[in-house]
Amino acid sequence: MPPCKKNKAAATTEPSGTEERRIIRRRTRGSLQDLPDFAVEIQLEVFSNLHPRDLLNLARTCKRFREFFLHPSNERLWTAARESVEDLPERPPFLSEPAFVNLLFFTHCHSCGKPNIRKIIWQWFVRYCPGCVTSMSYHYCETEDKINDQALHLPNRLTLFSKCDLDDVFGMYITKSSYSSMRRINPFTSKYFRFHKRDVVPFLNELGGSTCETASTLVQRRKRDFAERMKHARRCQNWYDHQHEVWMAGLDTKREQRFEEIVHRLRDMGWDEEIEYLGEEGLEEMASLPVVAQSSKLTPKNWEKVLYAVQDFLENTRKQRLSEARTEVLRSRFLDLKEALLSHYVQLPRIPIMDCRPDDVDFAMMDECKAVADAPTSATVTREDFADIIPNIASRWEEQRKIEHREAIRKCIGSIAEDAESLTLAVAIFPCVMCSRGTQPLAFYHWPDVLAHPCGRMRGNVFMFIEGGAIDWEQAVYNVAACRNDSSYWNCRFPYALKNLYGSEANLERAVKNMRGIVEALGLDPEHATVDDLRKCEGRVRCVQCSSHDLMEDCQDMVYTWEAAFAHAWSKKSLIEHNQWESVGADDMKIVTKLEKSGHDEFPSLWIPGSVWVCSLCVDWDGKGEDVVLHLLTSHDLKVFSLGETIYLHPGKSMGVVRPPVVFPY
Repeated sequence: MPPCKKNKAAATTEPSGTEERRIIRRRTRGSLQDLPDFAVEIQLEVFSNLHPRDLLNLARTCKRFREFFLHPSNERLWTAARESVEDLPERPPFLSEPAFVNLLFFTHCHSCGKPNIRKIIWQWFVRYCPGCVTSMSYHYCETEDKINDQALHLPNRLTLFSKCDLDDVFGMYITKSSYSSMRRINPFTSKYFRFHKRDVVPFLNELGGSTCETASTLVQRRKRDFAERMKHARRCQNWYDHQHEVWMAGLDTKREQRFEEIVHRLRDMGWDEEIEYLGEEGLEEMASLPVVAQSSKLTPKNWEKVLYAVQDFLENTRKQRLSEARTEVLRSRFLDLKEALLSHYVQLPRIPIMDCRPDDVDFAMMDECKAVADAPTSATVTREDFADIIPNIASRWEEQRKIEHREAIRKCIGSIAEDAESLTLAVAIFPCVMCSRGTQPLAFYHWPDVLAHPCGRMRGNVFMFIEGGAIDWEQAVYNVAACRNDSSYWNCRFPYALKNLYGSEANLERAVKNMRGIVEALGLDPEHATVDDLRKCEGRVRCVQCSSHDLMEDCQDMVYTWEAAFAHAWSKKSLIEHNQWESVGADDMKIVTKLEKSGHDEFPSLWIPGSVWVCSLCVDWDGKGEDVVLHLLTSHDLKVFSLGETIYLHPGKSMGVVRPPVVFPY
């Protein structure tokens, strides 16, 4: 047996003289129990000043009050209380006073009692939770089947119910808002179109014992009743929606006041700079946090939850604020670094080799440069500070790039002469697969022009410096400031890397193999021929595969320079490799020379597609076509200029600028 309940013993000790006697006041219970016994006039006076919601709450306190307030003779008490509420809609005749008050003011499910059900199904004048909506209703097809089964005894049931729109008889509720009522006949979606059982079942009972005449009368009466009910529904819904808007406006006001108090407290705690940095959009984001976006009073316990929730948000905001402030300082220093690099590498008049220089992002990642650029914000860093360290790190960077390119090309060339420098060989060519995608022309470069190609420094995005935890936050800020181009996170510049151009070793091997075949066809020795020898060579080649009768392109005999031949070999998409070449004989060369004089008379031209021209009179300017003419006119007052002297093709940005092949006549 469980132990007997022990009553608490009353305190018998008397308080000392220095202690005050503690007075315990008991709350009086049952003070309203005699209210039903008052005179009717007094009851009317009391209850007419109460809200109908208060009457229903009183009716739920005890059995005696329930019997009193729900007795039919006391309906005038409800009427008086309802009429005292301003703008309250008229009670529908099919609802009692308590049921009407319960529908409007109490947010519980009318079937299971689940709380906080704020949506009213006005077609049915009920509140249902999602589960009870299904259990308390039939879907469209099920309703039709039940009506057809119940009307089998009627000879004109097809005529009667084909014209009977169930929406106008029972009132259809769509449980899925994205479904149109026009799709209710679809068996796959009809489950979302529901009819209330309390409306369908009585109709079925009446229909079972009806005749043809009474069935028609029943349908028409049901339609009239539903139309009348919907008039009350629309009036009640308009009032309810207005009350909901007023209620939501009150909640929004409370939320705003609560958020203002939160912001005020955060400012007092030292987050003032972060709050100013957030601005309107940032404050709206913080206000949308679940713990912050509440309308309840900010108690000490609630304040602890709010502070815990916004701590990470404000910490990230502080990091972002400090990051942007630090980035501005670093980027101004990188501009000084860039100016120092230009002063070291470029003198006027400018020549192509000066464009094959390192960029500021290449030096920014080197330890000596980082020690200067990453100095504290309070320190003063000038262009002269970078100019002092550039000669040493420039020579080391150039040597590292030579080693990088030499090792990559030696793996593909194989055996070469002992006294030959691999980077100067004609076969040491570097293609850029990034530029040759899609319809873009092939870009290929020899040493050192490859250093001037932009794709060696642009690949990926700077988020790789932030995500993954590979480096700490301060290092990430420095890297982002060094790599970001203007304000874009996606258009970034990484330190130069040769592999960014050719992608895989197979691409580089293919390029070297194609170039070796072209050099051999020109009569040069691949192991000794240099880039200068290749450019001085006046020979031309034919593609062996294309020269055969079954593969000849449009039945034309094409003659290529070495640049056009390499582009032809690389760009072919057929299953046959175009890597076999034959030299053009001396007799044919006389004809080719005449054809090239007319075909290449405008080469190089300012308007060649893909050409980027450099102004030799400027330290750092290049452009295309009309921009070049406008620049020379406005900046140097030159209307007449010389290609190759005043302006020249950029060694690394001009892609696919080759002399086109000529068609050899039959």
